[in-house]
Amino acid sequence: MHYVDLGTLPKKKKNKKRHWPKILLVSFLVLSLSYVGLLLFWPATTVISKVLKAPMSALSIVRNPEGELKSTNGRTNILLLGLDKRAVIPYSYEGRDGKTYHNGFLSDTIIIVSLNLQSKDVAMVSVPRDFWVKIPGWGGLRGQYGKINSAYSIGDMYNYPGGGMDLARETISQNFDLPIHYVARIDFEGFKKMIDAVGGVEVNVERSFDDWNYPIDGKEEASCGGDNYNCRFEHLRFEKGWQHMNGETALKYARSRKGTNGEGSDFARAQRQQKILFALREKALSMETLRDPVKVAQVLSSFGETLETDLDLVNYPPLQKFSQEMDISLARTLVLSSEIKNGTLIYHPPPENYGGAWVLAPIGGDYQKVSAYIHDFLLGLVSEEKASTGSASQGFEN
Repeated sequence: MHYVDLGTLPKKKKNKKRHWPKILLVSFLVLSLSYVGLLLFWPATTVISKVLKAPMSALSIVRNPEGELKSTNGRTNILLLGLDKRAVIPYSYEGRDGKTYHNGFLSDTIIIVSLNLQSKDVAMVSVPRDFWVKIPGWGGLRGQYGKINSAYSIGDMYNYPGGGMDLARETISQNFDLPIHYVARIDFEGFKKMIDAVGGVEVNVERSFDDWNYPIDGKEEASCGGDNYNCRFEHLRFEKGWQHMNGETALKYARSRKGTNGEGSDFARAQRQQKILFALREKALSMETLRDPVKVAQVLSSFGETLETDLDLVNYPPLQKFSQEMDISLARTLVLSSEIKNGTLIYHPPPENYGGAWVLAPIGGDYQKVSAYIHDFLLGLVSEEKASTGSASQGFEN
């Protein structure tokens, strides 16, 4: 990704004893610790990774202490991607020809976080993984239609300029006519590490539910004997009310797709994912988390390939300020589904028209109407999502 490059410091005269390396190291640590947990939805480990990869970029905060955020008409849009990646499968591998290839993973979680820099309003839009879109072409590859969750995989596997993150960004931008200023993606292991790094999160489970078909990592192809496949799954049970969740539990809560009691839809799943983000933000801003050296050390530990973003250090001061000034009780959420606008905007077309695939698509193929609806929601002109907004943010008021 892109990092701020401010060159190198001028050479020091040998006859004078200087301590710039130590001073800079201390400065990096102080600056990094200052921002631990103060970001809106993303941990300070990304800051540390930037410092380690491009140490001189840390000086950008000194030269421009207010920082800066890209924006369009006063809004900054951040695309969050959650990859459906198992720990046993690497991001890349060496082929028989000695070349490096990418496996490519689907981004089954797609959330647009939109920040109004003037009013401090926050709006979140969850895009279902099965939403049918046109994925841009490049080089010798033509554009093609497919599920939106495949954009990251295609971009990563076939070396789109900027990789899977940038192809996902461009796919969202073109189909919804919405500028995406920053992208961040995380996989299962990174998600668990993030939650555990802050000591877990407090989540208000709105209704009890069971999931008898939650996939066990590493047993996707396990032989259970005959036509029995029960050994591939585990039973999940979530009780109604406030629950403390560690990384493993939070991941299961966010991923569950076969829940009972109305929790078996992608719509319900997207709402749970939004709740986890709000809970993470709340925990990250707590003073207890910031003052616990063990938790701080965990947050600063390397996430490696599990986490990637194109946010630079210069973006963090304004994000910190925004996170402190926003009113989380006013945050609005939207999940694109066949239920919005009384079922007149998006629908499930006959699978046989899409090669047998179960997809979501705009009625009449009118992507402009979907785009207009999203824009109206971001501007606060759509009010029919108030019910889902209340449920998603309940209990997270400042």
